[in-house]
Amino acid sequence: MPFRVSIVDDEPWTAIDAQHSIDWARFGFSFCEHYSSPSEALARIPFVDYSLILVDIRMPVMDGLELIRKLKERQVQARFAILSGYSDFEYARTAMRLGVEDYFVKPLEPDEIHRFLNGLSRELHEMQPAEPPIDPQFSGVLEYIDLHAPEKLRLEDVADSLGYSKNYLCHLFQKNIGMTYVQYLTRKRIDNAKQLLSRTTLPLADVASRCGFSDLPYFTRVFKREQNLTPAEYRKLQRTRGREK
Repeated sequence: MPFRVSIVDDEPWTAIDAQHSIDWARFGFSFCEHYSSPSEALARIPFVDYSLILVDIRMPVMDGLELIRKLKERQVQARFAILSGYSDFEYARTAMRLGVEDYFVKPLEPDEIHRFLNGLSRELHEMQPAEPPIDPQFSGVLEYIDLHAPEKLRLEDVADSLGYSKNYLCHLFQKNIGMTYVQYLTRKRIDNAKQLLSRTTLPLADVASRCGFSDLPYFTRVFKREQNLTPAEYRKLQRTRGREK
């Protein structure tokens, strides 16, 4: 499983830039969530297993250093890195005393972040216990879901088709990949949608239909929740990046 990453920043475009300009997957990371305020981060981060949290140093009400202190008090075990629009080295020194891994000035430089991720990835892999291999029977479950993801596919349908009980399938998901059936199916559909948005000119409603979403408003809502962009914004960003290459 990839190492989960989140960002805490009151400026949404910083999160969008971090999500789409950094090649997280290349180093075994997955950008999962943007928290737009320290209060939201405090309420939710302690219940999610993140490996890396990027924190803006200057935010209203509570600055990034205070947020990191409070998260550590709540036994959050993630690594932290600081983001700032200012070359403020006093803040950087304070951050390092808190055990922060690194300090990056905005706008982010992808090469700089990539070097950091490369080293951090090696450290995290060395600390990981040996992961059990995915059950062969579960590999078959994932292949079935991947094949039928565009269809209306309930957990009951998968269980009936493969001859398992619903409860046993739920157990296999938690044991092998640590997520629910719905979470996996949603991510698969979003991944398929991203491919169509990047590589085709299909209308958004057609993309939604081909990827298993019941209608365009629902597709847009789920896509934005998962990607911090609407499908239209994601397509526009991919086209812009394509022109810049």
